[in-house]
Amino acid sequence: MFYIDIQSKQGIIVPIPINNNLSYAVSKAVQCIENPNKPWGVLIEEIPSDLGRTYQSYKRGGILEGAERFRRETLSAAVWLFGIPIFNWIGNKFFENVLHVPMNMDYSDETIKDTVTFLKKGENPKNLKISELSDYAFKKIKDGSIDDVVKSVKKCKGISIISATILNCVMMGIVIPKYNQYLTKKKLQKQKVKQTVLKAPSFDEFKNKTSNKQPSFTGNLVKSISDFIVNYPYLAENNNRVRLISTDIPTLIGRASTSRNKYEALENTIVDGGSIYFYNFCAQHLKKLLCSKTNIPIINPMTYSVFANADENTIASAIEKVKNANKKINVDEIFDKEFANKIYDYSTFGKYTKLNRYVTPESKEEIDKQVYKYLKTISKKMTKSANGSINIGQFRELTKKYNLKSAGFLGIGFAVAIYGLSTFLPKLAFKITTLLTGKNEFTGIAHFDDEKDNVKKS
Repeated sequence: MFYIDIQSKQGIIVPIPINNNLSYAVSKAVQCIENPNKPWGVLIEEIPSDLGRTYQSYKRGGILEGAERFRRETLSAAVWLFGIPIFNWIGNKFFENVLHVPMNMDYSDETIKDTVTFLKKGENPKNLKISELSDYAFKKIKDGSIDDVVKSVKKCKGISIISATILNCVMMGIVIPKYNQYLTKKKLQKQKVKQTVLKAPSFDEFKNKTSNKQPSFTGNLVKSISDFIVNYPYLAENNNRVRLISTDIPTLIGRASTSRNKYEALENTIVDGGSIYFYNFCAQHLKKLLCSKTNIPIINPMTYSVFANADENTIASAIEKVKNANKKINVDEIFDKEFANKIYDYSTFGKYTKLNRYVTPESKEEIDKQVYKYLKTISKKMTKSANGSINIGQFRELTKKYNLKSAGFLGIGFAVAIYGLSTFLPKLAFKITTLLTGKNEFTGIAHFDDEKDNVKKS
């Protein structure tokens, strides 16, 4: 085994196995990428996707279309990724400093009440972490009973996050497209570019075929939408995917309605609609598929490192409990409280042990299921040591191997997502325009000979 030397805080040279160091580094990186409240995973896809789309546009429409596409993608990406958090932060600061309503807590009845009770009375019976609440130590908290303050917090948080979402949609769906079109128009006036007339009688048939397909709403779908609306403030503050998707649909509608002609609207709909999947689901879906096909159990990336560095007695006891269990058992039944809390804390990206953060029962249940399945799967692949005890060395090597393979599959998922976003979707949109019009030109500056244009001519 290869080693590298690093110096500890005490000044002693300590040998660290390279594969241990690599496994931990991979865990930290994947943990950061998969954190649902951070945009880093999407940002990995965003940069090459923007460049790829700009290149595809440049190939078709030259510098004019390429420049417009680059502006659109970069400006939209900045607002899409960071708009809601920034607008929401501004709203939170307003309510905290003007109305004296504490806002740094998750949108959950239980969490809000526990946090407000602590801020008003100093009570923390569960002995959870309060470090994120230190900002309120020297601030005046809204007067009134605990129940009154709880109602104010819920109301203000709802107003803040919904306002942030609306502002984000307006910026992406209307302001940025209109501004971008204005810049292109000014450029055209300078260049005196002649617009091309594209005739496409087949588009109406295409439109009629697609418009006849009406969506059907079942009772379950309506209930799901209702539940989503009720829980949206919590989801939007704590899940980057929800933030992005919640702005995608309004943005898609806004971009289509502000398009300069129906072919540009069609291209925007194809690219933006397909992007919802590639940005938000493709990488994780491929990772899960490849892990399933290779029988690799998925757990939180940092939990791999927790297991790889656990002592033999802890692992032996856990595997024995899982093997003898008649049904799925929870993490806090498998391990002692300290070890279980460490797993829950990593798996919830630091939320589990904080007073002002909320972990849904479904999330905890999913963690329990993943850890149980992991221990069950790995126990079947392990062999006993010579003395009949658990082979802890084999357990650690299997854990590191699963960790690296899982990360590798995620990397493959990102590569496919980037290809879909940067190349496949724009090429598909351009191909459909070509089939409908017989032309392969920059639709944004083309003049289309349809009924609306004929009315203008007359």
